[in-house]
Amino acid sequence: MTSTEAFDRRLLGGRYRLEEKIGQGGMGLVVRAIDVVLSREVAIKLLTEETTTIDEEIASRFLREAQNTARLAHENIVSVYDFGREPDGSLYFVMELCRGETLSSALRRQTRLPVTEAVHVATQICAALAVAHQHGVIHRDLKPANVMLVPTPQDPLFVKVLDFGVAKSIQAGHETTQLTRTGMIVGTVEYMAPEQIIGRPVDARTDIYALGVLLYRMLAGSPVFIEQGVPAIIHNHLNTEPESICKRAPEANVPRSLDKVVQRCLAKRPEGRYATMGDVTRAIREALDVGLAALPDLGFEDDRESWAKTEVAASPFDDVYDPHAPTGEAPHDEISVEIDLEDELSSQETRVARRSAATIDTPIPPAIQRSQKAPKTKR
Repeated sequence: MTSTEAFDRRLLGGRYRLEEKIGQGGMGLVVRAIDVVLSREVAIKLLTEETTTIDEEIASRFLREAQNTARLAHENIVSVYDFGREPDGSLYFVMELCRGETLSSALRRQTRLPVTEAVHVATQICAALAVAHQHGVIHRDLKPANVMLVPTPQDPLFVKVLDFGVAKSIQAGHETTQLTRTGMIVGTVEYMAPEQIIGRPVDARTDIYALGVLLYRMLAGSPVFIEQGVPAIIHNHLNTEPESICKRAPEANVPRSLDKVVQRCLAKRPEGRYATMGDVTRAIREALDVGLAALPDLGFEDDRESWAKTEVAASPFDDVYDPHAPTGEAPHDEISVEIDLEDELSSQETRVARRSAATIDTPIPPAIQRSQKAPKTKR
């Protein structure tokens, strides 16, 4: 992510001199800047009226992203230093500058990662999200574009997890979440868990599903579901059992034991998955038959207890659907789609929303339709 686009070198907040744009997403620009007070380079996520209409909803979401990230102190999570608002209404928060490439960029370049490298990346992601879950924060948008690979002298595949912009926070018995338009379910559909797609409560296991999709992509060299189009992807997440990695990509030489770990992460019902990121890491270690000394201690001893204090739903699915049941002549539920313009591998990044005004129709299993509280449209 490089650019020669230069800024007017103005000072944000009286101390941050903007240098060049290094990225752009759905929530504004990311700019390389200089903190003139501490004489260090930083990255600034900047939201201006030129790029986005800043209403109360957008401002609250932007602030929440800064707050969620700032309170998660971990070496594998990007650090947030500051937050501010300019007189013209522009919003910004200041982060550490990470030099490297996204996992999505790495996968475009080499298709898949060797097993040892994929496992190394995955366990670092587990470590980062275990801390988030201990603080009651669910990422909800884990994907290769939100994983940065930052080479260090000790580790060429050091991970930084980015973008808690759609994270849900569950604290002290109540939920807070990123504000979205009424009825919208936010996330990236290729990595979205079934319960997230149908708007049921999410918890740590929702991120574990996304981790399974990501790990599958790293090992197999292709997405879990290769069909094109949002309706097909949604249908597969809800109804189709993934093909084993060993069958999809035998040339990758993925151990069957590791394949089974990924398959469990991808269980349709949350209770079929691992309960915590610590459980996932331990399962990966066991699958590769390595001792605890072979991988760094990620400090998961208390993560199950910590998450139990914040978990709000033991089972988002309560006999909502049978993934093996035929759909029959099911009427169509209405699902509209927002396109995320960020390039994600070779496919479009999409964001799913349930609204009354549909732009795309896709069949939804009858049991799910019966679970929806919204009134059906008469046909």
